[in-house]
Amino acid sequence: MAEQRWIAETLFESDGFRMSYAADRVLYETQTAHQHLVLFENRQFGKVLMLDGATQVTTKDEFIYHEMMTHVPILAHGKVREVLIIGGGDCGIAEEALKHRAIKRVTQVEIDPAVIEFAKRHFPEFTKPVFADKRFECVIDDGMRYVAETKRRFDVIIVDSTDPQGPGAVLFTKAFYQGCKRCLAPGGILVTQNGVPMLQPGELASSLGHFRELFRDATCYVAAIPTYVGGHMAMGYASDDRRLRAASEATIAARYRRAGRFATRYWTPAVHRAAFALPRFIAMQTQARAAKTQALFGAMRSAMVLAHAGCLANVGGTCTPTGGSVNMEGAIINMVNGYPAANISTITPGGIVLATQINPSADGVTVGVVGNSVTIDINGGTVPNCRITYTEATSPNLSPLILPPDVSGC
Repeated sequence: MAEQRWIAETLFESDGFRMSYAADRVLYETQTAHQHLVLFENRQFGKVLMLDGATQVTTKDEFIYHEMMTHVPILAHGKVREVLIIGGGDCGIAEEALKHRAIKRVTQVEIDPAVIEFAKRHFPEFTKPVFADKRFECVIDDGMRYVAETKRRFDVIIVDSTDPQGPGAVLFTKAFYQGCKRCLAPGGILVTQNGVPMLQPGELASSLGHFRELFRDATCYVAAIPTYVGGHMAMGYASDDRRLRAASEATIAARYRRAGRFATRYWTPAVHRAAFALPRFIAMQTQARAAKTQALFGAMRSAMVLAHAGCLANVGGTCTPTGGSVNMEGAIINMVNGYPAANISTITPGGIVLATQINPSADGVTVGVVGNSVTIDINGGTVPNCRITYTEATSPNLSPLILPPDVSGC
């Protein structure tokens, strides 16, 4: 009797956790130009597809992920005609999107043609109705390049990516999200796969940090998907129209009826609304980076105003006003305006370590002062390689004026 083969989910192996499936029968296995792909049968979950050691889809629970990634943004928007899918080579999301009869076109951009051919052979339940629909367009291209160069505009963009490793890593960068915003139509919605917050908190916090710099409304919603181990699955959500997420259950239900009232197994209008009610630990993760950045912004804003005032009052160090701006090298600044009086920082020509509510040793916070600009660098914690620069200019009445910050890498 042949020995039972077990195939491991290795995504969290470096964190001390792995899970294995019994491979009752291996249906296909290959190393493509981009990733290792294996499809096998499991007695509990049916057909299981894994890429580079991470579970992508199983026939038992795929409907949860595909329905929630698709119907939530389309029905939140209410007037979708053009949908862009980045990734999603199994065509499960395309199949769900095409159930909406008002949609005119679904464009799927997949980097690896082998994944498409594989899906046609092994997941015909997804691919047959999709490729038979004249509204479907499949583009073999790099998703990053596509969103940066296409002249088309989309009402909804769904990023059905792998986890941030290998070729999928670029789909979690600020540059990629900027490309998505570039090709979103006014009032469009971006939805992303953002992992399991219990085991991947940094992934969600990083994406939402980028979203908040680019969109007026940035959050996530959740679903329970058994084979995405670790609890809730988070789906990032971003739009410039805050009203869309606030649509009532009755409104969502009416849109669903107009869309064709197709059969679903997980999504309902009530589940749609409830998915945005986040467990506290996930809500805290979504706010953590925003709170940290706002604290830093506040500290810098206080620093610059008080430095100017201190210069005029000749308080601490050397202050040299120049046409209404100020050179703050050597000044001692008391961080007030809501910050503890003990938070005092000494600015030197070589830069300082900021002693505010942010832990400088944990977060690698360094502040440099050059002329009339304060630059803060964060090289650790949840926001690595982040630089925020505040510049003080002169207003018409010669009072200090702090310009909007220049933010990069955050």
